[in-house]
Amino acid sequence: MLYVTSRDSKETYTAYKALTQDFAPNGGFFVPLKFPTYTWGELTALGKLGFYACVCHVLNPFCNGNLIPSNLEFKLGRKPVRVYPLNKKTLFAQLWHNPQENFDYFCKGISDLILEDRATPVPSNWTKILCRISILFATITPLIQGRILQESDAVDVSVVGDDFTAAMAVWYARAMGLPVGQIVSSSPEDTIWSLLHYGEHRSEAQLPRGLERLIHGCGGTGEVKRFLEQYNYVPNELLLEKLRFKLQIGVISKARTVETITHVYRSHGYLMGLSSAMAYAGLLDCRSSCSTGKLGLVMEDNGCDSKVISTIFDISMKEAQERIDAM
Repeated sequence: MLYVTSRDSKETYTAYKALTQDFAPNGGFFVPLKFPTYTWGELTALGKLGFYACVCHVLNPFCNGNLIPSNLEFKLGRKPVRVYPLNKKTLFAQLWHNPQENFDYFCKGISDLILEDRATPVPSNWTKILCRISILFATITPLIQGRILQESDAVDVSVVGDDFTAAMAVWYARAMGLPVGQIVSSSPEDTIWSLLHYGEHRSEAQLPRGLERLIHGCGGTGEVKRFLEQYNYVPNELLLEKLRFKLQIGVISKARTVETITHVYRSHGYLMGLSSAMAYAGLLDCRSSCSTGKLGLVMEDNGCDSKVISTIFDISMKEAQERIDAM
């Protein structure tokens, strides 16, 4: 597979470049020349493969690789991602079942297997997006195969905003045919909420770097050029509608995040970290504002921190760790 960039659709690059560098020489992001797409029947078939076989099937076209499930299992463990049903309408995809208890460990393992002796110390921006895409497919397609999702159904997926990389992984997965409804991206600051709500950026917070990917996906390289050249970027109405399409931006305060952690634990006996609580709070807000009754999937990048749990519940570190271990 060849790649272009968000700033130039003519010059092409190899997969190796995209997998080892965050940015192209022109400063843009690497983007596949063409994304593969999947029919409902193909998604159903993927759901029968098992987690690692599905991950390999999704990843291999992007990296010109020959990843095989057994190698991934040996490198990353038997169940690096587990799905926890909080209730009938909410699933948590726990991406942290590894020695470091974070999603970055999964990305590094995949990067090492793809690049072998050419592996980089830190996986590239595109590698992280690919890992998220593959996990989404491996998590959602079994719901299709098991007929929990019908062809008219979709899953609302909630992530933490950060640099908008996680949200773009979900956006790309939806473009590839995965049945994703609303994409919910939450952060403690107004990074792009005012841009999408008012049509202009009214916050002192800096726009996330990954927003360039969304603008490219909706408006192409010409619109990216406008975005980079304008001090106060204002998209036209048609483009604004494309940017907004099934994308919900949450601004979640620290107090609300802590409140969510305590409420969920007391109501469901489930402990989550700060980032997971932020993503879940964003999903709840989305359900309220959009009146959506769809199944929700919260992407949980990190395990619980005993120090955070100790502070929130005013208990000893030992008791906090015992509660976490009991999960």
